[in-house]
Amino acid sequence: MKKQLLLLVMMLLSLPTIAYNYYDVKYDGIYYVFDAYLQAGVTYYNYNDYSGDVVIPKSIYYEGKYYTVKYICDYAFKNCKNLTSVTIKANIERIGSNAFAGCNNLTKINLPNGLTEIGGSAFSGCSSLTTIEMPITVSSIGNSCFYGCSSLKNLTLSQLLTRIENWAFGKCTSLTSVEIPQDVTSIGSSAFKGCTGLTSIDIPKNVTKIEGSAFYGCSCLTSIAIPNSVTEIGSSAFSNCSQITNVIIGNGVNIIRTRAFANCTKLKDVYCYAASVPTMMDDANKQVINLFEGVSIGTNTILHVPLATLNAYHSAST
Repeated sequence: MKKQLLLLVMMLLSLPTIAYNYYDVKYDGIYYVFDAYLQAGVTYYNYNDYSGDVVIPKSIYYEGKYYTVKYICDYAFKNCKNLTSVTIKANIERIGSNAFAGCNNLTKINLPNGLTEIGGSAFSGCSSLTTIEMPITVSSIGNSCFYGCSSLKNLTLSQLLTRIENWAFGKCTSLTSVEIPQDVTSIGSSAFKGCTGLTSIDIPKNVTKIEGSAFYGCSCLTSIAIPNSVTEIGSSAFSNCSQITNVIIGNGVNIIRTRAFANCTKLKDVYCYAASVPTMMDDANKQVINLFEGVSIGTNTILHVPLATLNAYHSAST
């Protein structure tokens, strides 16, 4: 028995190593994988294979069958430094995570109607992209989806979005304004962090939570109005927004976390309409009073509150 096992092991060790290929076919310079439903996905074989102008067709014909191109796989074009434009003729439904990450010379891409999902970090680091027009069919975008798209000036978001994910547009330093879709209910952590060109933002009336560092370091914002629907403002949500002079906090806010407005050094007026003093706490739910760290409340900055709650606010601040 032992001799048989030893022989089997020796036979297995003598088998040649088989390299795994991550594609089924290369067609007109593009790698594809197939599924059982005659659908094809754009993929890669080696990183940096794609360059110049790439056109993704609606379908391809291979071994007597037509395959409909339906998705772009994870990492498909990642770090293709010489990729300059992508034209999508296909009815793509999903763009995978990191699909175009690090394509820093990509200047143009069209997102087709029918696209429903854009994966995490899909366009992260595409620092030459200037315009993104998201079709109305997109209902989900992943974390860091457009992080570091530093040349992005024109952005149209789908009205089907209900959440702006963490770091989705972090460090998009050329953005000057964003129209957040009306059905969005939460703005994720660091969603617009470091968007130093952002001069205005309208927070929709369905948003209930602004998460930590959501607008941290948006140093060109001059005012912010937080609607009555918002119940929680996360830690450092508006920290280091050094040009803000005016903040309006709606009457629905009941939690404001640590350093929410820290270092907003030009802040002159804060209007808080909450009927009860919001609970001030850190991320561990311990009570704090440093929401306006680096801001001189009562000296250079005036806190305006409902008259009936004046004593309660005064007690909370001492």
